[in-house]
Amino acid sequence: MIVRYLRYDFCYSFLLVLLLVLYSCYSFLNARNIDKYADLAFVVMLLVAAPRCAQYKQIHLSNTLLFVLLSFVSLSLASVIFPPSLYADSGWLTRSFYRLFVSIGVLLTVARVSRLDQLFIRWGGGVFALVLYATALLVSYGIVDKGVFGMISPMEVVRFPWNDKYYAFWFVYMMWCIVALNWRQGRGATLFSLVVLIFGFWSVFLTSSESAQLALVVSLFIFLFCHIPFKKYRYVVHLFFFLLFFFPPLLWLLFVQVSPIFPDFFLFDFFSNFHGGIGSRVPYYNACSQLIADNIFLGYGFGSSLSVPVDPNNFSGSSIFPGGHPHNIIFLFFLELGLFGFLWLLGVLCLLFNYVYTKTWNRREGPAIWAMLISAQVIFSLSFDMWQADVVMIYTMLFVLLRVCVGNESRAMIGGTAFTCNIQRFLIVSTSFGILCYILNSLFFL
Repeated sequence: MIVRYLRYDFCYSFLLVLLLVLYSCYSFLNARNIDKYADLAFVVMLLVAAPRCAQYKQIHLSNTLLFVLLSFVSLSLASVIFPPSLYADSGWLTRSFYRLFVSIGVLLTVARVSRLDQLFIRWGGGVFALVLYATALLVSYGIVDKGVFGMISPMEVVRFPWNDKYYAFWFVYMMWCIVALNWRQGRGATLFSLVVLIFGFWSVFLTSSESAQLALVVSLFIFLFCHIPFKKYRYVVHLFFFLLFFFPPLLWLLFVQVSPIFPDFFLFDFFSNFHGGIGSRVPYYNACSQLIADNIFLGYGFGSSLSVPVDPNNFSGSSIFPGGHPHNIIFLFFLELGLFGFLWLLGVLCLLFNYVYTKTWNRREGPAIWAMLISAQVIFSLSFDMWQADVVMIYTMLFVLLRVCVGNESRAMIGGTAFTCNIQRFLIVSTSFGILCYILNSLFFL
């Protein structure tokens, strides 16, 4: 009987590693920002991971997670059923919800993470990560042609610049996950994590993604900073760094409105002097800030970023956002769902912070987990913010890695603090008021 259960546990852990391997190969070889391929890959990932649910006698979702999900779905639906503008997109809402619920299915497979799961990812995933980084280095230096992997790939192997950026983001998250599981777990494990760290940095800095490179630098600073033994104000300091990425969009929104008075404000010149990806975000943020200021309360409705008109002077004649989104997740929520979307995102991130903080208190994995989350914030602030299938997949896999790193520590639960209960009430009140405003706006002002 014990042998049989052990065999099942090994199978479940193997499926988790297989999920990581399949997604890593897809991101490196096949991701191309085309939804019909990415949706197919997403379903395959769900089917691979789904047998893990057989280990659960029952799956219990916390009230907090249900509040988060229902509040977002309700607010998004209201913005389309009672649209505040002509640009809300019901078709995009339907496709986004499909991807949202597929991602929930994948995440349910890591509702329980065992020590054996962590061990498999720690060494099996770690060795695979090194092989993948080494392969990326060989491809980057032209020693190996990426096309040779076509013989083992069921999809076409691509060499698009977008693919280069996409797998760079994934390399950052995977690197910090492996470091978290090995850091200070013995000399050999710590040395292994340093090797993964070096190869991860090396491979990412050979890609064309400036966002991923900046995320690595910032997250390394956070990783080192988290080793400082704070005796006081630890919670406040962590919260400050975690919510810091909210401030640039809010400041940008403010300064764009006063830019006619201060045309040479240093913030605009500072970012405009960056060449390449980071500097190119300035027109997006300017255009988005102007749109938000015109409809700050309700936004333009879910999916509106795909078609809402922008000033053609910002994008060399283009009348919409190139790529269909503002390249910043805070701007996206503010643009589409208005102030209520911004408040929802703020509340959810406070819940995430509280969960991670209580779960990682005085744990070896803590610094690397915080580094992984901060790197994600940098990337979501400069690149990914959409509901395209490839983007939703990388969101999902990021949370899979987070669950694997956090594990099933019982010292704190996400639903067990007064802070969490207050955020729940905040989400209920703000979402309900937002839905009411959409209804009233549709009845009396349109």
